Amino acid sequence: MKQISLTINGKDLFVDVYSKDNKEMVAITPICRAIGIDTPSQIAKLKGNPAFTPRDIPWHDSLGRSQDMVFLPVEEVGVWLCTINTKKVRADVAPILFAFQKHCQVELTAALRGDAGIARVEALEKQNADLQQQLVQVMSIMEQQSKDIQGLTNQVMCLGEALNYDRHHDHQNVHKVLRSFGGKILNAAKKDKEYLASLH
Repeated sequence: MKQISLTINGKDLFVDVYSKDNKEMVAITPICRAIGIDTPSQIAKLKGNPAFTPRDIPWHDSLGRSQDMVFLPVEEVGVWLCTINTKKVRADVAPILFAFQKHCQVELTAALRGDAGIARVEALEKQNADLQQQLVQVMSIMEQQSKDIQGLTNQVMCLGEALNYDRHHDHQNVHKVLRSFGGKILNAAKKDKEYLASLH
């Protein structure tokens, strides 16, 4: 069980919501109590109208007691509120509910005339244009990043080649030094040997 808010004429009405079979269901009793109408008569009206699909769902109250509560799919709540006679609700709720019903009439008329559909298409077209622009920007950034990565890769390859070159020549230089030093040692030894031979 969780709570969601339904905005009615700028006022937030918090209602209990229960998820059943991947469908959000709204508890009827708390709404009836909140606006001051008779719950049993409203439940009977909903169950007698094929346009609504109320369901009895077992749940536990705050004291842990198990009981059945009538729930209505969340998308049917607005239509149900439009069927309630504002003369039968609490005096402080009546103008709010009345304004909500009038708002629904305007929105429904716009939908039937196609105005809402045109506005929605225009909004979607604008959203699509914005997304296309963002995509172009992202592609441009990715292209620049790809060039930067290629440039860094080339630099790394050049540095690697330079390092290998230095290592190779350093290795050769070491061999030259060793050969030169070894030659000097051999020459010195040869001279010592000749000198010792001359003593005999």
